[in-house]
Amino acid sequence: GPLLYWLPMCVLASIIVVGLKGMLIQFRDLKKYWNVDKIDWGIWVSTYIFTICFAANVGLLFGVVCTIAIVIGRFPREKTLSIKNMKETEFKVKTEMDDETLQQVKIISINNPLVFLNAKKFYTDLMNIIEKENASNQPLDEISKCEQNTLLNSLSNGNCNEEATQPCLNKCSLILDCSGLTFSDYSGVSMLVEVYMDCKSKSVDVLLVHCTASLIKAMKYCGNLDSEKPIFFESVSTAVSNICSNKNLSKFSDHSEI
Repeated sequence: GPLLYWLPMCVLASIIVVGLKGMLIQFRDLKKYWNVDKIDWGIWVSTYIFTICFAANVGLLFGVVCTIAIVIGRFPREKTLSIKNMKETEFKVKTEMDDETLQQVKIISINNPLVFLNAKKFYTDLMNIIEKENASNQPLDEISKCEQNTLLNSLSNGNCNEEATQPCLNKCSLILDCSGLTFSDYSGVSMLVEVYMDCKSKSVDVLLVHCTASLIKAMKYCGNLDSEKPIFFESVSTAVSNICSNKNLSKFSDHSEI
């Protein structure tokens, strides 16, 4: 009868809504996209509108085409992902860091945009550099000395306490020079935050220099870095000076405890 005329359409509409549940839930991420990268926000909204107005395949095709066009327009064609080590000796005269502390500081320059196309490779290359540096800065004699100090710490009665309080591992510091980071999307910013968190879990301090205001805002929004100690600095020399002061403060605290 006429009462059941619209029933098939209602059932079909319900099935479509349930099928699009995941996409509808993603509306909660629109604020995050807007604060991190407004272009990503625009692509998401336009793709959603095309999907609703036409079809899912048309909307997805539109989103892919727009993304490729924008990346080609913004991404410098002559550059690829490049992470190079800068000369630490250039900053040796400007600071009061000794050779041992200077070896624990790694300065890396990012010379190209960071987007979803190269974010994963950036993370992999950076982690490989950190692992190689940690392995080279931990010779066998230091490892045996670390084990000896640990044994003395468990058996000392006061005479060996001073030797046992020496740290087994020197805390490394990584300085990322973002002067060449002309732009980044949501994936790139998220990867920078992931690098910071992973390095922090490995006892590696990460400092970022020459960051734009939009990058700082995006990283703080994605990673909730407001409660962390300062990691953004105007120049490499300022970051190195901060590392030097923290090292001196740590040594002073160790001597005070002794």
